[in-house]
Amino acid sequence: MFVIRRRARTPAPVGDSWKRLERWLDQHFPRGLSNLRSGASVEDLDRLEKAIGQKLPEDVRQSWLLHDGEKEACQGVIFRHWLQAVHGICRDWKCWQDILPDQEAHPDWWNLYSYGSFPEGAIQHLYVTKGWIPLHDWDGWCIGVDLNPGPNGISGQVIEFGRHAEQKCVLALSWAHFLEDVADELEAGHFTLELSADGELATFCHLEGGTGPDFVARGYRSWAKAKLPRKFQLAKSAPRAVEREPSEEQRAGSIEVVRGFLQTMYEWEVHWLTRRPLQPLGLIRAEEERGTLTQVYTASNCSGRAERVFGSKYQQIQKEFVLEGRVYDEAMAQKRAILMRFAPAVVAPELFVQTDPPTFDPEKNTIEEVRALSPTHSVVYLVPLRSWSLGRSVVPKPKLPYVCEQIRYHVVLRNSQWVIQSREIRYQREIYHKLSF
Repeated sequence: MFVIRRRARTPAPVGDSWKRLERWLDQHFPRGLSNLRSGASVEDLDRLEKAIGQKLPEDVRQSWLLHDGEKEACQGVIFRHWLQAVHGICRDWKCWQDILPDQEAHPDWWNLYSYGSFPEGAIQHLYVTKGWIPLHDWDGWCIGVDLNPGPNGISGQVIEFGRHAEQKCVLALSWAHFLEDVADELEAGHFTLELSADGELATFCHLEGGTGPDFVARGYRSWAKAKLPRKFQLAKSAPRAVEREPSEEQRAGSIEVVRGFLQTMYEWEVHWLTRRPLQPLGLIRAEEERGTLTQVYTASNCSGRAERVFGSKYQQIQKEFVLEGRVYDEAMAQKRAILMRFAPAVVAPELFVQTDPPTFDPEKNTIEEVRALSPTHSVVYLVPLRSWSLGRSVVPKPKLPYVCEQIRYHVVLRNSQWVIQSREIRYQREIYHKLSF
């Protein structure tokens, strides 16, 4: 449910949209109105432009001359979190730029091949660029203006980006458009607003799909489809990397490293299932973090926090099964060694995960084909599985609906050696998603 604005339009001046937002806050959330900061100075904005080496769009400057964002740690008017003050924009932009040299030096490490945008080609398929200016931040999920757009985008467009935002969306053609759209949605009553007894926000989310991380996953694309001009949405797709037949040497090297990894991980899994079996506890999966049993899955299809699943027996199981973290330390040291050998660029996870049956069984993870994105970058596809999926394990469950899933490995050539870069999974016809090791 959104206010539909798909026709090309000239947006209202930012001052008019701010008056509407202020009026709504005064009526529905007075504390939010008091959290708005007074305007920044022209000198503040000039210093920001000098720091980022780019000229801000005029509508952004006009907006921050009216309100220099919102007070930090407040609950803000745009998707609940606060708009950054000028100093916060500069600070966050510099933090993102710390990542840029690594992305430029090692683009293969960032899985950029899996990135996309809506509309297609409107946003560069990158993790970060100098041209993305973060104006709003929700714990690493950012909304900002894009001064370095993709081939189908326009400079000054408002985008969402940040951690885990591999599929990004253009939210508006300009900051002025975006403020007007937010005012539309608030006045239309499309946000759920609930206040606690002391006047703090208890709930503030759009009816379409929540706020913050939830809205990233479910709401931004719907927002974009409702707000962007139809012609802009239907722009032709930008060219993407094309998979080709690899050379025999590339094929052999890629298969060798994936098979070696699967076999070694399988032996590691079997070793620890022998030393610490799951079946006596009725489990098919157990997750342990730093000596604490956290999440479990039972053979009877019960899952959740270990304390809840085991109830009064949890402390005894924690003592006898986890052994004060001694198993965790030894097992994770071995796993880190395996990753260092086969996937040196992968950061070892903190979770010690056991599954029964093992996840990496080579007989169930057979290689279907190898494709090349470049002479130094291969994609190794495993044979698709028709199964019931539970987390990272695959457990046959004939009575439940079957789900077709496929796993693939990205393999790159580093220092004359083929190594694993990442592991991904796709369910049915969805896009591929990163899969933890």
